Amino acid sequence: MIKVLSKIEEGIKRKLPQRSIMLLPGEYFFTQLIELPEVIESKDIEQFAEFSLESISPFPLEHLYWGFLYDEESHHILTYAAYRERLRKNGFVNLDAHEHVFPDFVAGLQNPPDREQISLICHQRTLNALFLTKGSRIPVKVRSIAIPEVGMDDESLPKHRDSFLKSLDKSGFEISEGLRILSLADGKAGAKPKLYYREANEPESVLQRRESFPDLTETGCWQADVRDKEFLRKERKALANSKKVWGGAMGAGIAAGLLLLLQLGIVAGGIWIKNREQTIESQSVEFNYVDERLNFLEKIDQIVQQELKPFEMLELTNVGRPKIIHFTEAAANSYNQILIEGIGSNVEAVNTYTQTLRNSPRVATVDTRVRSSGGKAPFTLQITFNEEPIKAGQVVAGVENNQ
Repeated sequence: MIKVLSKIEEGIKRKLPQRSIMLLPGEYFFTQLIELPEVIESKDIEQFAEFSLESISPFPLEHLYWGFLYDEESHHILTYAAYRERLRKNGFVNLDAHEHVFPDFVAGLQNPPDREQISLICHQRTLNALFLTKGSRIPVKVRSIAIPEVGMDDESLPKHRDSFLKSLDKSGFEISEGLRILSLADGKAGAKPKLYYREANEPESVLQRRESFPDLTETGCWQADVRDKEFLRKERKALANSKKVWGGAMGAGIAAGLLLLLQLGIVAGGIWIKNREQTIESQSVEFNYVDERLNFLEKIDQIVQQELKPFEMLELTNVGRPKIIHFTEAAANSYNQILIEGIGSNVEAVNTYTQTLRNSPRVATVDTRVRSSGGKAPFTLQITFNEEPIKAGQVVAGVENNQ
């Protein structure tokens, strides 16, 4: 009987979803800090982040993968977004097959530091710098670069670290020692994925002896996930139902072998109920979601009217942009450089817009390629920005003080 129970248990475990997490390279993401108003409730923060991004992004949200980090001890959220098409072109597909999808710098969250510091982490071929303020585990900004494949050995990594640090404005921040290298292992059936780490000067054998994982709440994990928010709402509910059904089946099967047939019937019934729930939910979720958004919009109408900080680079590309010029694609080549492709109604309009960007004190250079085709003017802009420093004394509630 024990052998029979063991086989039943293993069969049930195989039916449980493998809990896998995908980490996307940080250099694909724009990050922006947004200060939270004092009057907002925790349950409204996700919709506040969504409305904030809708109001400041030149791209529709359905063209972006986006999420945010929030901690009850902080008075701000760190939002981040990546252009979906760019990720797809670089081979990042089937994101919906995973339990969670995060930028890799999310895996570098640590305990709140006792001073302003820059923490560096490396995952695969991406090097991330997290700017942290005293007492807050949510970064005030993140900078990321891709490392050449030939530079991934332990001897070369410190050199890339030092070169990366020289390119950053470190005013007011101390540099934490070392370089943490992360490695992600998918969880087996029903088990939590494990994130291992070691320092760059330690042997790889250390990697399997020291486990680390971002200390995010269940709600925090769903908020940090970058996939479509409506999909995540459905997935979250379906996953909760799945855990209940299979968890009940496993416990009952081990405890009472004489009730195996009945228990399997309960499992089958639970699956049928879950499918019925999902059918009903799919018919009502659009109405409920629109109703929630309208109610929330009325509630935070005054908040949304406040001046909100846009993505640092995308904001500047909107300065002086006439309606006859539209973006078709944007990609960040580095933390202070963006490549934009778009279409204007004529060459003169594109040239005027380009000159407006060059006149901005935040812009270092603008390289332009424009041509006339079919009565339109397709163009490509490569814009390099002068970064404004964030000093520790200028950070108020985690946001730059521009006064």
